[in-house]
Amino acid sequence: MTAVLGEGTGLSKPYEVVKQAGSCGAIITGLDLRKPISDELYELLHAELLEHLVICIRGQREMSPDDQVAFASQWGVIEPHL
Repeated sequence: MTAVLGEGTGLSKPYEVVKQAGSCGAIITGLDLRKPISDELYELLHAELLEHLVICIRGQREMSPDDQVAFASQWGVIEPHL
């Protein structure tokens, strides 16, 4: 399902979203998070998080720990827990 973020914005989503049962949650597929995401993709994912409250981005098995840190740092400061 390719969708459009907001009416009239013209921003098509480069991924698929499947809403889960209940009041929150969505599964996102079709992304490779090993590469840095663009500001536009960040805005789309942030909007998904706000809409669905919980998102699961599937298909990231090949991500290394460094890839995970790089992706997380795009969302804000990382606070290590020891």
